[in-house]
Amino acid sequence: MQIEIKRRTGFFGMASPIKLIQVGQPIASISHDQSQLVTIDPSQPLTVKLMMLRSQPYRVKHEMVPVKLEIVLNPQLKQFYFLSYGLFFVFAGLSGLFYTQGWLWPLLIMLIVLYGVGLRYFLVRGYLIREVE
Repeated sequence: MQIEIKRRTGFFGMASPIKLIQVGQPIASISHDQSQLVTIDPSQPLTVKLMMLRSQPYRVKHEMVPVKLEIVLNPQLKQFYFLSYGLFFVFAGLSGLFYTQGWLWPLLIMLIVLYGVGLRYFLVRGYLIREVE
């Protein structure tokens, strides 16, 4: 089955190609803002991978020819990215004011643990594969 796949991920990972993976094997490599025609097995799910970021497995819902898919960066990942770094910068600024306070270090440890949990959550949901018409 032929699918047309387009990468629209914005500025995240522009210099590196995304690998399109099926049955654990890379079947295509898609560069920034590139569109490519790829032959796949419709019974197997597709995933994409760029370094540590992955997508959830995606199954082609119907077999119209050609299916048009789009790879986008998860908008929740962007929000998590900007929010977490914003909190770390605010925390860095406040840590100078409250250096001797006892509540500062448990708060820092809690923020680091929450960041690790969020990072683990988004590593396997970094990209979304969706059909376009």
